[in-house]
Amino acid sequence: WSLVNRGDLCFAQKQGAEQAYVLRKVAHPKLKWPRVSGERASLDLARDYLRGCGPASLHDLAHFFGARISEANKWEAALREQGALLDVEVATESGRACFALAEDETDLRAEIPGGSKDWPVRLLPLWDGLLMSHADKSLSVPLEAERKLVWKKAAMVSPVVLERGRVVATWTHKLRARCVDITVAPLSG
Repeated sequence: WSLVNRGDLCFAQKQGAEQAYVLRKVAHPKLKWPRVSGERASLDLARDYLRGCGPASLHDLAHFFGARISEANKWEAALREQGALLDVEVATESGRACFALAEDETDLRAEIPGGSKDWPVRLLPLWDGLLMSHADKSLSVPLEAERKLVWKKAAMVSPVVLERGRVVATWTHKLRARCVDITVAPLSG
């Protein structure tokens, strides 16, 4: 475990029921593998999270990494000290303060290309990262009663239909001989 954690070993094909490992430098001899401190790696990962999932709150950051709020607080403070964060007003159910990367300010202020009515509808699969990246689910599913249709027991996250950044339905599929049947169950909103 510690060798994998350090990056010296990586997963290989299973040998029977046993997980096998291989030296990273053997499996990927040309892969550059810089050694960085845990603090630097944490900040890089927090920055990457905000690049893909921001704006977000401190709780969202901790939630995504399975970290304590105190750890996420250190990351936020370090990024603020570097001038990397921008406070963003987001109307969330929790009312928590949100922030994004300062480098994304222009994109956050930009008009929606083609207007908001031209956003394509998307089918997201089970456990899509977009649905799992924030602790506050009110932005993607505004009605609390409907959230249990998306985030079910035993960490089951339903496949959903996304329209203009909001979940509007769940969907299931059934394979047949030469086609796939998709059933869509709309939410009330």
